[in-house]
Amino acid sequence: MKGLFIFTMEAPEVWMPRSNRYQFVPYSYGPYARQVDLDLSRLKLQGLLTSAPALGRNWDYYSLTEEGAAKALELKRTLNPKAVEYLHQVREFVLSLSFSKLLDTVYARYPAYAVKSVFKR
Repeated sequence: MKGLFIFTMEAPEVWMPRSNRYQFVPYSYGPYARQVDLDLSRLKLQGLLTSAPALGRNWDYYSLTEEGAAKALELKRTLNPKAVEYLHQVREFVLSLSFSKLLDTVYARYPAYAVKSVFKR
């Protein structure tokens, strides 16, 4: 969710029009877009993703199925290569941080998305 938020906020318009991006709102743990959850559910139903609960956490881990990986490669070919590379960079950045550090980073850059946060340090 946070990676998609960073991409939405930071990627140039020429890579992807704003109208094609998720619409985020402030929520309990920062920026949230309900459509992301709906898309994840749809992709699972289509057999493109699997999920497993994170033990002791409030979220799931998602993985591409073989069919999902093939579809992702097909889709990747239709996107701006710079956007794809930036999305990979954002993913690596997000995965390099603990959840609390990620929220601190997002809240520092986009304080309006912290207004409903229940996250306390």
